[in-house]
Amino acid sequence: ILLKFINPDLVELNDPTTLDFGRSAVPAATPAASRAAAAPAAADAPSVRFADSRHALFVAPVPPGTKYTGDKGIQVFATDLNSDGSPGVIQKIELVIKKQDGTVAGRLKPSLELVPAFSFDFDASLYALGLYTVTAVATDQENKTGQSAALAINISSGTSRDPADARATADATVRSLLNNPPYYIEVNNSHPTTSFAGMRQETINEITSLKVACDREAGALCQLMITGGSETIGPHETDGDCTHINGRKFDFISNDGSVDAYIASNFERKGDRGDDPRYKKPGANIFYILENNNHWDVEVNCAKNANL
Repeated sequence: ILLKFINPDLVELNDPTTLDFGRSAVPAATPAASRAAAAPAAADAPSVRFADSRHALFVAPVPPGTKYTGDKGIQVFATDLNSDGSPGVIQKIELVIKKQDGTVAGRLKPSLELVPAFSFDFDASLYALGLYTVTAVATDQENKTGQSAALAINISSGTSRDPADARATADATVRSLLNNPPYYIEVNNSHPTTSFAGMRQETINEITSLKVACDREAGALCQLMITGGSETIGPHETDGDCTHINGRKFDFISNDGSVDAYIASNFERKGDRGDDPRYKKPGANIFYILENNNHWDVEVNCAKNANL
């Protein structure tokens, strides 16, 4: 099953990190849950992903109690193939909305089905203030299920116009998504020393997809710690489009070496960037550079790398 979120076109895209339904202040992100609770996805699980999720994530306050319906609601695209390769049929699809502690806050059925597109109405007034994640879950006629990546939702009043507050809110939303199931990704420092505010959704997607792929191949949880994001402080370069500040890069380490081994086994060696080994993710303009032999510097869809 292939699940993809489509642009809900709710509000103007200002900062692709969260869908803000504008009701009150945002609480701090909760700490990561126990690692023992996580389990890597099965190797034969249906393929599930967003289509172009940076268009599905917004930061912009809207009037309290706003309802999103029809083509202004949350749009999902779902396709399926049977085990014999023939086209499958989606028998059931729903959105599961969870609080930060992982408890289910609601389940939504589609209000409109134009297969393979599904539209879900969302009423922000039905939920308490705070951060949520929403995933699309589909079941086919063979009773196999597929689940999308998590979409972060921030229900807040949107009353603050302080840019620093907005960046802190955006960081908290992404940080909560990474810290908790199913990813369990660590971050070395708090905002703003290490930040996700302003990070492009395609870059966030690369972080989570790397973790999921490594977990699956290892059959266990890989250790991945983000050490650099979109922060505006620190030693990062600021020239050009391919920078941390522009949201196209992230840094990480793998304390147990599991992610290092995954990259070496699955990515193509593409010479060096300066003195540092460079690897290309197959089929993508995404490059992993082992910088100073002590951390990875990742460049996501940078124009300068298009022809490498």
